[in-house]
Amino acid sequence: MNLPVFDRFDNSSAGVQFNGIGSFLDPTNQFVFPILRAESTTISVFDSEDQISDLSGEQLTLVAGFQTRYNSRASIAGSMDMCSDAVVAENEANLQFCKQLANWVF
Repeated sequence: MNLPVFDRFDNSSAGVQFNGIGSFLDPTNQFVFPILRAESTTISVFDSEDQISDLSGEQLTLVAGFQTRYNSRASIAGSMDMCSDAVVAENEANLQFCKQLANWVF
């Protein structure tokens, strides 16, 4: 059964605490897809220059998935601490999201 990756994650991603960078995924790459996108009101700022990026809202992928034709999987998150002990202890949504992400990858 080939379910889209989104069917394997429940709505616990609402309220996920994220502090990091977003990425723009190549829409022609069939192996890469967004797992967690930014909210529609999100903006991206170059920290060193206080300059706003051209990318905003749902164009920004916060957590991306990669799956090969042979079902090898990887995920990439733009936050170094979203699945850290300190953050998941404070935020139940992060705990649930990180568990689901690990279950999908491994």
